[in-house]
Amino acid sequence: MRMKWIATGLLVLAALVYVVSEKFDYYYLAAFSEAAMVGALADWFAVVALFRRPLNLPIPHTAIIPRNKDRIARGLSEFIEQNFLSSAAVVQRIAEFRPAHTLCQWLLKPDNVDTVAGYATRFVAYALTAVDDERVRRFLHQNIIGMSKNVDFAAAAAQVLDVLTENKRHHALLDAALRGLDDLLAKEETRRFIAAGTRTMQDLLGPLQAMTGRPVIDRTGLIGAFDFDLQWTSGPVALAGGPTAPPDDGPSIFVALQEQLGLRLEPGRAPFDVVVVDAVQRPTPD
Repeated sequence: MRMKWIATGLLVLAALVYVVSEKFDYYYLAAFSEAAMVGALADWFAVVALFRRPLNLPIPHTAIIPRNKDRIARGLSEFIEQNFLSSAAVVQRIAEFRPAHTLCQWLLKPDNVDTVAGYATRFVAYALTAVDDERVRRFLHQNIIGMSKNVDFAAAAAQVLDVLTENKRHHALLDAALRGLDDLLAKEETRRFIAAGTRTMQDLLGPLQAMTGRPVIDRTGLIGAFDFDLQWTSGPVALAGGPTAPPDDGPSIFVALQEQLGLRLEPGRAPFDVVVVDAVQRPTPD
C-alpha cells in the first residue's frame, strides 16, 4: 500500500509540474513532466491489464492472465515435460553429470572417506543397540513371522520352476553352468587352490621329517583329505623328539601340532623303508 501511495504521489507531482510549466511557458520542463505522466499511466495500465480489468471496464486485451490461465499452465507444463522431464532429457542430464564418476572422485579424498566411515560406524552401532531393545526385537519377530506366514513359497518356487523349464530352458541353463564349472576347474589357479586346501596325513609327514631331521611315521589311522591351516614359529627342534624352549613370538611345531590339530610327535623305534643307492653309472650311448 505504501508503494501505491508513493507512485500516485509522483504521478500527481508530474501533473502539477506540467500545469505550472504550461502556464509559465517552461517548454522543456513541460515536455519532461508530460513524458513522465505518459510513462506512468502506460506502466500502470500494462501491469494492471495483465491481472485484471483497469477500473473494472471491459477493455479488450485486459485481464490476460485470469482469462488464459489454463492455456498458460498447459503450455508451461508441456514445455517443462518436453525439455526437462522427458526420458531422453533426464538420461542426457544424468550422463552429463556422471554421478558414478563424481561419487568415485569424492570418495577418493581421504577426508570424505573418513566422514562416510564415521557416519557408517555410528549408524551400525546405533542399529546394533536398537536391536538389543526388547521392543524392537519383538516388533521384528512379529513382522517377520507374519510376513513369512503370508508368503506362499511353494507357489513362488513353482512359478520359478515353470519359467525355467518352459521350452526346456533349464537344459540350456544347466549346460551353461556345467561349461562355466568346467572352465573354472580347468584353470591352474583353481587347481592349486583346491590342492592347497585339501591335504592328507602323508602330505604332513614330509615337512615334519625335514624339520626334525628324522623319519616320521603316521600312526593316526586317519585317511582321506583334510582342510587345515597349521601355524607355528620356526625355531630349534630337539632331535630327541621333545620341543626345546618355545620361541618368544609363537608356538613351536610340537606345540602347534598338539594345540591346533590334536596330534603329537613321540620318539620311538619302528621299521622304516629307505632307498639305498649303491652306485651311480653314466648311461651308455646305446
